[in-house]
Amino acid sequence: MNNQYQSNETNFLSENLIVNAVLYFVLFVCFPLLTTGQSYRTAAGFRFGNEIGLSISQRIFDKKTIDLYHAPSLFTDRSTTGLVMKQHYSMLTKRLNFFGGGGLYYQMKNGLSTNDDPAYEQHSAGLALVAGIDFTIGKINIGYDMIPLYRLSGNDTGRRISSSSAISVRYVIVPQKSKLKKWFERWN
Repeated sequence: MNNQYQSNETNFLSENLIVNAVLYFVLFVCFPLLTTGQSYRTAAGFRFGNEIGLSISQRIFDKKTIDLYHAPSLFTDRSTTGLVMKQHYSMLTKRLNFFGGGGLYYQMKNGLSTNDDPAYEQHSAGLALVAGIDFTIGKINIGYDMIPLYRLSGNDTGRRISSSSAISVRYVIVPQKSKLKKWFERWN
């Protein structure tokens, strides 16, 4: 009876090993072939943060994009425009990325100055760093970013450093072809 118990246990372990091997093969070999890194070339949409703005993202190199965003002064007294370059790094799938980068921004205070001092600045400009995460599913790209701003010129608030964060929802206008599709097109 002891021999039969060991035989059943051995069969169970070998069946379990085969199931695990197939599962790992599908997850780590087949699934990455179906996904693409930076799964869009051009995407445009809305940016929801302190303001509701527009965001356009364009792939320029492999895993590198430039982002142009503009937040008009709907709810605050400042409108902001920025141009940043992002480097994307794949996470669990290549459609889920975290990114980091930097660029420039320009801020304009709207309305009349309440300060009679001619040195009072209505505009400011500086450096923008960016870090965040984005996910593309189908034709929709959703991202969250944090943008620390360092003022180089203009300083109507008395602060050199400020920050902004937002959620972007963009429509993929020009998708990136997957490596698997390119491979099949080459053989057809």
